[in-house]
Amino acid sequence: GFFLDRLKAQTVSGGVKVSGVNAEQMNLSTVSGGVELSQVRGKRLTCKTVSGGIRAEALSANQMEGETVSGGVKVYLEDSAQEVSLESVSGGIDVCLKGDLGRNGYDLKATSGGVRVAGVGESRHHFESEGQSGGVCLKATTISGGVDVRSW
Repeated sequence: GFFLDRLKAQTVSGGVKVSGVNAEQMNLSTVSGGVELSQVRGKRLTCKTVSGGIRAEALSANQMEGETVSGGVKVYLEDSAQEVSLESVSGGIDVCLKGDLGRNGYDLKATSGGVRVAGVGESRHHFESEGQSGGVCLKATTISGGVDVRSW
């Protein structure tokens, strides 16, 4: 893979795919197209799309922000995750975390769709719990769609 201080990619029409990169900061954005990440490491990652989803596999980022207006979000996070904030106006949010889901802090909201943390709790619209030291702080909000958190 590659090691970079900073990676920035922007497109108007087309998606962004990043694989096997290690960067201190990553800023990825599209207007019409999705963002796909695979085996990416970094301290701070920001992904924004207007029309397109966000998909990340084997993502190792201390801080992650993901926003999409029209599209779903699906992320598989490694142990290094500390703060994760995900938003979708129209689309579901699926988050897969390593380890005991009960040790993480959650602030999960879904206006039209349920909220579920496997083995921890669920709600029709809002689920909140304080995490333990060393856990992930996960905030996820969607207007149209559900929020689902599980282990992988």
